[in-house]
Amino acid sequence: MDERVLAEMRQSYNNSAEYIVIYDKCWNNFTRFVFVIKSLFGYIDQYFLSQARDAQVKTLVNVALSEFKTYVFEKEIAHLQSAINSEIKKDRKDEVVNMPAIKTVIQ
Repeated sequence: MDERVLAEMRQSYNNSAEYIVIYDKCWNNFTRFVFVIKSLFGYIDQYFLSQARDAQVKTLVNVALSEFKTYVFEKEIAHLQSAINSEIKKDRKDEVVNMPAIKTVIQ
């Protein structure tokens, strides 16, 4: 994960709407990256896993998701929960919120 993205997320800690949009953008970019990696190396990954006898070998997609969880999600979960709660409170006060971004982040 690029440190610039994490720094941009940290700069938006005070603005929950901006933080959620940045996190959503980060997740979307990551999923596109994983799709490209899977498209490029899917056959090799599948062939290698079928040849490997070791049950500990993970697919590229599983490794990528694990890395995202370790380097982004686990570090940002407290701020993410706070931002989501803040946006839900705004929505309940009939303020305009970015529901598609919130939905994606919650999923």
